[in-house]
Amino acid sequence: MEHALDYALLAGAAFLASLISGLGGFGGAFVLVIALTPVVGAKAVVPIVSVFAVFSNISRLYIYRATVNWRLATQFTLASLPGVAIGANILAVIPERAFLVLMGTVLLTALPARRYLDRTEFKPGLKS
Repeated sequence: MEHALDYALLAGAAFLASLISGLGGFGGAFVLVIALTPVVGAKAVVPIVSVFAVFSNISRLYIYRATVNWRLATQFTLASLPGVAIGANILAVIPERAFLVLMGTVLLTALPARRYLDRTEFKPGLKS
């Protein structure tokens, strides 16, 4: 019973993550990363959150199956596979401290990069 409160808090975080992910389609993984990192460590969070993402995305895929652009989804999936393989192999060998620095750098540069791109002519989107 020593860890009952920890498990209850993690279950609450998982519920909140699922709710956020279900409502917005994304963001649940961020909640889980924040909740799980102090418990299991930064590198161990990645596979745990990946399992969460698989089940979360499968359920949304089922719900939205009638409106999915399957051609585009297939293209994005196939294009992402090499990155997934490369990232998983890097995660297996990178020291945890270097991983934390890398993730922190990505998070700290995301907002300034977005603001910079908003001031330029760069407009992401698909050409029709």
